[in-house]
Amino acid sequence: MSISEPQPIRQFVRAGAGAGKTWNLTRQVVYRALSYYEKEGEWPKTVMTTFTRKATQELKERLLTFCLKEEPRALEFVQSSSYLMITTMHGLFDSFLRRYGSGMGLASQYMIVDSQKADFWRKRTVKELLLTNKEYASLLSSYDVRRLLEVLKTYEDVYWYNEYSCAQSSQLQDLCRSLTKELSKSLGRIVSQSSSYVEGEKWEEYFLYINELKSVLLEDLSWGDCQKSLGKVIGRVTKPRKSKNNPGLPSNLDDELKKSIDQIKSLINDPEYKIENWNKAESVFLKFSRFADDYMKNLYKTKMTEASLEANDLENFSLKLVKENVEASSKFCNDWDMWFIDEFQDTSPKQIEIIDRFVGKKPCYIVGDPQQSIYLFRGSRSEVFFKKQEQMKSDGDEITQLQSNYRSQAKLLDFINDFFPFLSSQFNVMDAQVKASEKKSSVIVSKVEANDEDIEINHIMSQMKSLLDEGVSPKDICLLGRTNSALDKMQKSLMKAGFPVISHSSSNYYSRREIIDALSLLQLLINPWDDVNLVTWMRSPWMALNDEEIVGILGDCEEKYWVAFKEYFSNNKDYEPGQLLLKAMHEKNEWGLGWVLRKLLVSLGFVEYSFKIDSTGRREANLWKFLNMVEKVTREPGGSLLRLIEEGGFTSSLDDVGQNTDASSPVEPDKINLMTVHASKGLQFKYVFIPFMNKKMRKTSHANFCSLEDKKLFSFRVPFGEHDQFIGTPVEKMYLKNISQREDEESLRVLYVGMTRAEERLYMSWTGKSEKASWSSFLEDYIEQKGESEEFRVDLVKESHSVIYQDEIVKESVPEPLNNEFPRLYLEPLDKGRPESETVAEDILESQRVRWQGVVLHKLFENLKTHDEETVKELAKRWLPLRYEIALKAIEFVVSNQEIPLKEIIKNGYVEWGYQKQEKGSLVERRIDLWGVVDNELWIVDYKTGSSRHKKKAFEQLRTYSKALTEYLSWEAKINLVVVYPFDEKIEQLSL
Repeated sequence: MSISEPQPIRQFVRAGAGAGKTWNLTRQVVYRALSYYEKEGEWPKTVMTTFTRKATQELKERLLTFCLKEEPRALEFVQSSSYLMITTMHGLFDSFLRRYGSGMGLASQYMIVDSQKADFWRKRTVKELLLTNKEYASLLSSYDVRRLLEVLKTYEDVYWYNEYSCAQSSQLQDLCRSLTKELSKSLGRIVSQSSSYVEGEKWEEYFLYINELKSVLLEDLSWGDCQKSLGKVIGRVTKPRKSKNNPGLPSNLDDELKKSIDQIKSLINDPEYKIENWNKAESVFLKFSRFADDYMKNLYKTKMTEASLEANDLENFSLKLVKENVEASSKFCNDWDMWFIDEFQDTSPKQIEIIDRFVGKKPCYIVGDPQQSIYLFRGSRSEVFFKKQEQMKSDGDEITQLQSNYRSQAKLLDFINDFFPFLSSQFNVMDAQVKASEKKSSVIVSKVEANDEDIEINHIMSQMKSLLDEGVSPKDICLLGRTNSALDKMQKSLMKAGFPVISHSSSNYYSRREIIDALSLLQLLINPWDDVNLVTWMRSPWMALNDEEIVGILGDCEEKYWVAFKEYFSNNKDYEPGQLLLKAMHEKNEWGLGWVLRKLLVSLGFVEYSFKIDSTGRREANLWKFLNMVEKVTREPGGSLLRLIEEGGFTSSLDDVGQNTDASSPVEPDKINLMTVHASKGLQFKYVFIPFMNKKMRKTSHANFCSLEDKKLFSFRVPFGEHDQFIGTPVEKMYLKNISQREDEESLRVLYVGMTRAEERLYMSWTGKSEKASWSSFLEDYIEQKGESEEFRVDLVKESHSVIYQDEIVKESVPEPLNNEFPRLYLEPLDKGRPESETVAEDILESQRVRWQGVVLHKLFENLKTHDEETVKELAKRWLPLRYEIALKAIEFVVSNQEIPLKEIIKNGYVEWGYQKQEKGSLVERRIDLWGVVDNELWIVDYKTGSSRHKKKAFEQLRTYSKALTEYLSWEAKINLVVVYPFDEKIEQLSL
């Protein structure tokens, strides 16, 4: 490509896997900038967006490398942030809000806060609304505060569109009628296709029955009448059985038919489709809508006042601003001369709505691959790619296909081109540009017949050993897992067998040995009085104290351990680690924890040791990443190092790259790579292994809150089922149907991404029977239809023995004094023992049963509010069948006592009443078993399934409840505190 070639102003590019997307993108950026400079005499102000911070760094490096080698004239452009902004979507929205957020009253110097801070605001907002509005407080009769907050937090996402409304009964009926029409069409198509496969009187009768169902589904009836009519027809005729002479319908049609019949039964019987439940829920929906609207306004006001946003608010506030202030988006659009949008398939509908207003009609280059859209859980939709493609096509913009694959050798790509279109029409074939391998079997499938994953693991290791014995470099091998747990299992086995391996598992950062030790030291600097952590640190190689020495230091110490250690270090001036620690304790208040921690880790040899045992630099990079996080937290308002320790990671930055991922190695390690398929996107390896393919993807089974994008409706679960079971609406049913289809399609795309990482050969395996809709089930269907070939081999594995690749791991020398003289001892922390009264019960199982019995009895007492005594006894029989007599006796005591008006309190009061209250600067959440007002007296009741010996503590708890209730009710009359001990058949009362 040269700058003399005409460049399309607006271009939409579909670039398949291995098509050189990034190669093309970097050249487009440089050549378009040079072309603009030749015409205008200045560099264009350019935006380039991609999905992750890691990808932005890669693009910067690619652009710089290209300019250094081929176009040095553009170095000024790619190195200047004034001309070229390479950022993520969140980074782009942040730039927009900081420039033009004042148009909505947002301070330009706002902060990004963590979820814990924002959740505190949420709880405070809910509390204020519940305390100031009795109508809203009545929601607590259906929802506890935790569940209410959960629903509200999900509602926030749809609130910003200002177009959604809570589903009403009439709209739910319309949804049901649309479902019946869809079902009718489905049944008609199935009958039409089935007639050529089966014949006979029984099948004719069955098809007449299906057509009758189809007719009822189409009748113009009210929803209630439709349910009655369907109930009269459904099940009248059974499907003919299969036999030798009558093989029945093909499996795909049979499955579709069964699914349709099951759905009709669901329409008739499921509580989600009952009109009476909708009518009950409607008042809750209306009340919630008003409550949620006030909640969002108050929360929004808080964030604006505090000038603090969450990461997701960058998107939400940007959407609000572009909708309400067209001038702001127009100005931002005019700030830039051209746009480049990478990984377009990973954008969400909300992001696209904002981006469209930013880009306008400016020159743009949009690139992506819908076959690699695998971030549904983050809101991305593969369909937005095709929608944008059609829009730009209708506008006359250029549509380009990059379908030449420069990654996978021809034989391997032939399989991929044949396999995925066989499964789904969402996949296109690609043209091979890499010469076919001379080796046979580019794809090797291993099926372990026995239901033993260890056989599969051993077989994979034997395959890897064969590759390594052939001279293959370990870094050219990659094992891809769907989950981190699968990777952990493989990593342990490979390391045990002596294979050189490195895991890129996103969950491993805070379980790294170097980070565990660094966190322990940080915790010690903050709080040296934590004895367990203190001993853990003293036993580490950095302090070089063995267990015998620690016992000698502590002796008969009756005080906190830190006193004894401090005295020991003061008396032993030659013990350098101790002197360094004492000095750090003295300096931390003057110099700050971040600097002191950094200095101490270097002085103790921590950093040098990490590099010595890992020459790739990954361990050392992890430490520097940790130190940078600590220093960042100490600098930021509201930052909490304790939270960093407790949560294993805290960030208030805009980074998309998770804080719990390993830092990048300065040197590429020559080790077998283990990573998730999601983490492998954009990478390539000569040999790729995909194990454990027989497990199906976890799917969304329910939604406490859900919405329909096309209908602009939302709903949530309401407690109107049996025993106040939370039930949904047809909105949830349709949402689950839509999300299920998207998840099924994405599961195939995840597999596609995994397979297309391979350059030379692909290894796939699984153990035992394939679950339905698992990756292995797709392969089995393919094998049944296509069979094996010279390049596609299937091995049946019956047994596989353990593999040893390297008997001993070569040990790097480490600097003095951190050598083998002070080995790490993996022993239990020291324990001085406990008083006899505090010992743990010997029979743990029995203790757990007693605890569970108490939980169930509380639930039974709670049900006395809404059910009669006999119904509650029946529930006890079902829930505690082995302890029914005990439960029955407890229930009878509660309902028959004459000491207090317990029946009236239960009938007229509130059960399991949750509240939140500010205490000593913290927001606490508690729950009262039962309270109510009888004869102008306030009764607060607590059920205790333990012993009545601890009544003093019980009354202290009730006093705490009374303070909250009297404040909430502005109560000035008599208060009765009551503790009920149903097992001891005792009631304790205290009047205030």
